[in-house]
Amino acid sequence: MLLGQWERYATDNTDTGSFTPGQGYAMATNAGDGATVAFTGDIKTTTQNIDIINNNDANEGVGRRWNLVSNPFPSYINGNTAAGAANFMDVNSAVIDDSFLGLYGWNGSDYDTYNNTTSGAFSIAPGQGFFIAAASTSNTALNFTTAMRTTTGSGDFVLGPQPLIYRFALKLYNADVEQAKTQFYFKNGLSLDLDPGYDAGAYNQSTKLSTRLPVGSQEFAFAINAMGIDALQNARVPLEIRQNAGQAFRVSIADMELPENTYIYLEDTLNGTFTSLKDQDFELVAQSDLSGAERFFIVFKDNSVLSSGDTLGISALNVYKVNKDNFVTIAGISPDLGQIDVTLYNILGMSVREKALNPATATQRVSTDGLASGLYVVQLRSANQIFNKKIIIK
Repeated sequence: MLLGQWERYATDNTDTGSFTPGQGYAMATNAGDGATVAFTGDIKTTTQNIDIINNNDANEGVGRRWNLVSNPFPSYINGNTAAGAANFMDVNSAVIDDSFLGLYGWNGSDYDTYNNTTSGAFSIAPGQGFFIAAASTSNTALNFTTAMRTTTGSGDFVLGPQPLIYRFALKLYNADVEQAKTQFYFKNGLSLDLDPGYDAGAYNQSTKLSTRLPVGSQEFAFAINAMGIDALQNARVPLEIRQNAGQAFRVSIADMELPENTYIYLEDTLNGTFTSLKDQDFELVAQSDLSGAERFFIVFKDNSVLSSGDTLGISALNVYKVNKDNFVTIAGISPDLGQIDVTLYNILGMSVREKALNPATATQRVSTDGLASGLYVVQLRSANQIFNKKIIIK
């Protein structure tokens, strides 16, 4: 599947032809005893490539960015950086969308995401199919090089689990039925902004539980949010929960590998509450349809006390501009921060916009309409606190 739809091959005739090397196919048999399927043909011994395309961006959000591809070699190939210097992710990082740089493999009921946060090295089995998200709206070659090949591998995506630095997951439940999961990963050297190959956008952008990047573009929902270890001491991550009005739900922490002195809170800005997820689940009945990443946040602290009187300060506010928007968004505002004044400065240091924010409104905007393209600084001031954030207006 390369163009957003499946092309089906008949099984009851003798059609001839060859599979396209590097393209992915879905297959099934009608035998209940585990029938063997045989393939014949020439072994591929040279570098192979196949064109991929982002039809979602090319068709203004009504197409698909996903392309089903497969390992064309009769050997395993290195999947990520830990597997080898020549690996699928690094070789193709320029043609895979930065926000989705990874492999999305079907586990029988859902898609698992494989990237540099995967436990240790992973290999891609011969003929293994998987989805990747194309970056370009034009056909661009995805490469399977001979240097990627390896004799090391197993029958699964994941090879030889190795301990990560720190990680945990959040799961959303309706009653006792798990509905969605989002993951957090921490390693020295990573940032709060996009780290391609570590952060990974959600395969389903309408998933019921996801995060946004703490810094930078808020365009995509993320299934894996990767940050530096220092984020565990003082950071705030937007959390999106999608639930219908009247639906009871709970959010629970899972698969936790964290330092003992790290505390994780789910902040509900509408109700003004902080729930310590190490101690209890967050439970709520949605009073209206829930969506968007402006109400809920995951807050990390290195102490066990967090309340409305123990805020993170204005540096924890989420300040960003999406390319297509003619405004800057400031999210996570609370009355505890007091009066916040916003000033936009151009590259010459001249003030070009000023606005006083309403402390009672969690998310607010500052217009950039009419400003020339270029680099600007958004400065927030509250009492004796000052926070600066660079943005680019196109």
